[in-house]
Amino acid sequence: MSKIRILLVENEGIEAMDIKRELESFGYSVPSIVADGENAIKTAEEIKPDLILMDIMLPGKIDGVEVSKKLKLLKIPVVYLTANSEPATFERAKETDPYGYIIKPFDSRELKYAIELAINKKKNENKIRVLENEFKHITEHSSDMIYKMNLSDGSYEYVNPAAEKITGYTLEEFYSSKRLLKDVIHPDFKDYYKETFKKLLEGKVETSFEYKILTKKGEEKWLNQRNNFEFDSDGKPVTINGVVTDITHQKAIEMIFKSLQNDCEAERERFKMAQKVAMMGIWENELATNDLKWSDQMYKILGLPIGTEVNLNDVVNIFPEEELKHFNNAVEDSIINNKPYSNDYRIVRPDGEVRYIHDEGQVIRDENGEALKMFGATQDITSRKKAENALIESEAKFRKFVETTPDMIWEIDGQVTFKYISPQSLQIMGYPPDKLIGTKIFDLIKPDSVEKVMNSFMEHLDTGQYFKTLVVPALDRAGKELLLEIRSAKVVEENNQVVGFEGIARDITDITRATNQLINSINEKNVLLKEIHHRVKNNMQIISSLLNLQMEHLTDKNAINALKESQNRIITMATLHEKLYLTSNFSRINQSEYVSSLIRGLFSSYTANNRIKSVIDVDPVDLNLETSIPCGLIINELVSNSLIHGFTDGRTGTITVSLKSTDDNYELRITDDGVGFPANINLDNITSLGLELVKNLVNQLDGTIELNQIGKTEFIVRFNEIEYKERF
Repeated sequence: MSKIRILLVENEGIEAMDIKRELESFGYSVPSIVADGENAIKTAEEIKPDLILMDIMLPGKIDGVEVSKKLKLLKIPVVYLTANSEPATFERAKETDPYGYIIKPFDSRELKYAIELAINKKKNENKIRVLENEFKHITEHSSDMIYKMNLSDGSYEYVNPAAEKITGYTLEEFYSSKRLLKDVIHPDFKDYYKETFKKLLEGKVETSFEYKILTKKGEEKWLNQRNNFEFDSDGKPVTINGVVTDITHQKAIEMIFKSLQNDCEAERERFKMAQKVAMMGIWENELATNDLKWSDQMYKILGLPIGTEVNLNDVVNIFPEEELKHFNNAVEDSIINNKPYSNDYRIVRPDGEVRYIHDEGQVIRDENGEALKMFGATQDITSRKKAENALIESEAKFRKFVETTPDMIWEIDGQVTFKYISPQSLQIMGYPPDKLIGTKIFDLIKPDSVEKVMNSFMEHLDTGQYFKTLVVPALDRAGKELLLEIRSAKVVEENNQVVGFEGIARDITDITRATNQLINSINEKNVLLKEIHHRVKNNMQIISSLLNLQMEHLTDKNAINALKESQNRIITMATLHEKLYLTSNFSRINQSEYVSSLIRGLFSSYTANNRIKSVIDVDPVDLNLETSIPCGLIINELVSNSLIHGFTDGRTGTITVSLKSTDDNYELRITDDGVGFPANINLDNITSLGLELVKNLVNQLDGTIELNQIGKTEFIVRFNEIEYKERF
């Protein structure tokens, strides 16, 4: 596969070579680099690249936007790569329909993704253009009239050239008229067309129908129209797409065929019988010789090679003894009494497979009434027989299910009288089924709930809802109150007439009682847990406030920092409880939210927001409490250390906190570009309280810590999630 060729338009030489190197590292080819608009146009016309990556601000009279406009006809994707982010420039660039707009400075991934998206978009546009051309070619050369019409006013959005050939009216007449096709309907078919189209909009008839028209020259033509609709968001049809075929010739053939029906009566009967048994094998039997003539389908049904010469005596062995007797009796009765027969048989094909067939036959006699031959049709009904047997088995299984399920299954008629109720009525309601058949369903409902149930059934009748679920109080035979969950469905006949309801009833008295108790218990537990978190946070706030009061009476900066560090450790724990308080999961903490809250609090505490930036890159992972607490304290200690010691004397810079997960491992990186640690520092010999605490916390996580001072100061902590310990 050839490489994607990219023309680079950039007037800064060093930057151009850097971008070229990036593009080639992505696997693209950069055949040329130009520095101004005139050369960009000339080069693009010569080499016709797959994509143009172009700066907007170019030397000379033509900038990048003007270059794009002049190259519009070449249809080459353009991605702007510019340092200009002014809205006015962006609006000018939008007018050229660019495939991307990248602001300098940029990173490699942004450039790569923008180019890949532009190339992919161009590929998709080319595919769509090919499909559009193919569709246009098909419609423009179709002998059928293809159109699209607005239903609101009858105006045509599209009509292909075949419309003029079929109707005699030009395309201009179609586009300038309203419902022209409707206006040319033959007078004999106007009412039919109007009524059919109305039913078509209502979805009551097939989308294909036939009618006659009068062309512009007054010629009568038969048309077949096939339609489909486009609907708005409310489900209302707004446009119709149609295909109209001139079937005048076919109609003429039909008339000729009808005129020949009297001459082909015997063939018509054979055809009619073949239709009746749904495309089955057709056969003839010469009664004098028992020689058979078969269609190919007969050979397939009976499992014989197509074209084999067959005699009735050669194939009777496919019938088992009882089936053969049944077959012979049917043939004999048909000959003697001059009446057709229609029977099902079980056969055994030569390959040993058992099949079922449906066979119909009748006698052909001469002018003297002498039986000459029999003809008929045979259908393989094995699938139907298997389906019938499966249905019988299914009905047995269903009845067993109905009679053994713990739910009560019922059916009522239009007067809400029980027509059927399963045996579970005895266990649930205390009534055997025979005591409830003929009674009304409302007799089982608690009196003060009858109106509610009645209204539910009426609402069910008035809506298209198939299933309806209702929980109602009921009374069993002993007068004990039950809570039933009733789920019902309408019973609808073929004419869409509702004749009753069927459904199930489940005793949910005990389940409802237990559920309510459980909900109350859970609510009490949640209130207790939230109260605990609230009290813990209050206590931490008291300690933090005491430290604040203490710091107000101190002048020693080291002492103040020590108290502030302790205060931040308390804030770290308080933040953890805050997250627990706001979540429904009291065992795991979302680290992205937790770390972001910690960093905001630390920067606010040390008033470093104006000169030190924070970058937080934390995966959206959840850690349990055992892991979240030491992890949060490690972040607190290391970020506090950077804020206090890394940016002295008003120094500016950035602190980056990263937490990434790989499989079951986690990697925490805290980086700053401050003054750094002394070159000969050794983590194993550090006596600082903060770093000693960090080392202990890392040991608590069974992790490792590494200090990297190449260019920046970076602490790398690798750890696994500590196993959760049961608390209750």
